[in-house]
Amino acid sequence: MFAPFGMWPKATLSQRILPLAVALTRRGWSCTIVAPAYLHPADAGRVEVLDGVTIEHVRLPALPGPLSFFETSLRMLRAARRFEPDLVHVFKPKGYGGLAGQLLHRGRPSLPQVQDTDDWEGWGGWNELLPYGRW
Repeated sequence: MFAPFGMWPKATLSQRILPLAVALTRRGWSCTIVAPAYLHPADAGRVEVLDGVTIEHVRLPALPGPLSFFETSLRMLRAARRFEPDLVHVFKPKGYGGLAGQLLHRGRPSLPQVQDTDDWEGWGGWNELLPYGRW
């Protein structure tokens, strides 16, 4: 599962993604969540297991500016590839997870992928309410 951000300060991972992953784990699935750490840098590079679900917070990018966007997305992509998934679930298919999901699809077009959006993510929605960058 690609998360749009880590455990803190927003609650998407802790309140939506993790409970879904825990429920799937209890039904026999093996679930891993890959998350960027840009909103909570203290989590960068940390791997934890909560209720049987592995959460990997990728390291922060070393590259500056827009290149950092691509670097973080590539880190998420590499992490997902290491787990050799049978299915990928992309929460909020924009930003880092959205690009990682698209790149994973290009490399493995037959890999099933769920695109999950709980809000109006684009223009007319959150893009106009928060200072999201173009990337």
